Amino acid sequence: MSLFLLTFFIIYGGAHCYALTKLTAVLRMRKTGYVVAAFFIVLMVSLPVATRILEHQGLETAARATAYAGYLWMGFLFLFISAALFLDVLRLVFFVGRRLLPGKMKCCILPADKSFRLAFATALLAGIYASFEAGNLQMEKVTLLTDKLPAHQSHFRIVLISDVHLGLIVGPDKLERIIALTKEANPDLLVSTGDLVEGHIMQHNRLAEMFNSVKPPYGKYAVTGNHEYYAGILQSIYFTRQAGFTLLQGEKTEINGWLTIAGFDDKTGIDLDTIAEIDRDDFVLLLKHRPTATPEMAEKIDLQLSGHIHKGQIFPFNFITKIAYPAPAGLSYTREGGALYVSRGTGTWGPPLRLFSPPEITVIDLVKPSSLNPHLDPAPAPL
Repeated sequence: MSLFLLTFFIIYGGAHCYALTKLTAVLRMRKTGYVVAAFFIVLMVSLPVATRILEHQGLETAARATAYAGYLWMGFLFLFISAALFLDVLRLVFFVGRRLLPGKMKCCILPADKSFRLAFATALLAGIYASFEAGNLQMEKVTLLTDKLPAHQSHFRIVLISDVHLGLIVGPDKLERIIALTKEANPDLLVSTGDLVEGHIMQHNRLAEMFNSVKPPYGKYAVTGNHEYYAGILQSIYFTRQAGFTLLQGEKTEINGWLTIAGFDDKTGIDLDTIAEIDRDDFVLLLKHRPTATPEMAEKIDLQLSGHIHKGQIFPFNFITKIAYPAPAGLSYTREGGALYVSRGTGTWGPPLRLFSPPEITVIDLVKPSSLNPHLDPAPAPL
């Protein structure tokens, strides 16, 4: 934990120092100004840590206030630095170009002060838009063809939620919208692929009751994500079960003779012995928080549901998550022919902002090829 905090302070503090160098291009700061700026940097870097301390002390109102202040600033700072770095690269390209091609590159180099103002305005406008997009919960619909449904059943509906991050920022009001859309979808099965909770849950009884109002005929299943461990794994497991989910921790369960659901803890990874025991004649659904797979696992799976990456949540962070997790958000296929669906996430982590990555609830319809009406139904994806 101490190494994590040290790394956090170095990176986040360094980001503030970079922003400060940009500010000095606009303001001629005196010694007093630098003292004020240093105090502000220390305050804003400390707010996320202070939030966790207040949260664990049960000071909900104070923790929520520091969470909103700290995380909104974090989101704005990320947007500002992204814009400022982009403009710095452009300025460097123009500078080098004019040196290498004198007289041919007549583009003016944007002055440092105007570059700061443009980056600031871009971050502000993008942040305002991102705050609205974070509240624009969408219902994504996917249709998959399979011949593994039982004879008496022409279709089967799975609703996926992922990365809800219940806590100080995603609370009862936002969960109410999630529950409403879930009920509207009328699922046969509800699944959660981790990060259901974000921190110490203040109103766990109320939130659990809201989840318990959703009662799909095939039940509710969940796996843990990395944030369940950050929040406290025992508390997270208790809440998940209290909310009516069957938690799969390196286990599989068979339902109605045709559906096998397997799920694994985020910390433990895949147990190949469990995978080996799966009946391949069943439709095999894998719940796994991170969108990674091994060939041994993929050849046994019809559909893997994952989350974790949020599609970057705030553009252009998606380019960074792409390096660690190449699988695209949405539907894709493994080399072995199974399907992988990676959710953009249903809530938000940290900043209550989303830029070009709106939150989603995913509705996945499994249908028999013979049950489709080609004139009415959307083009399905085969399995």
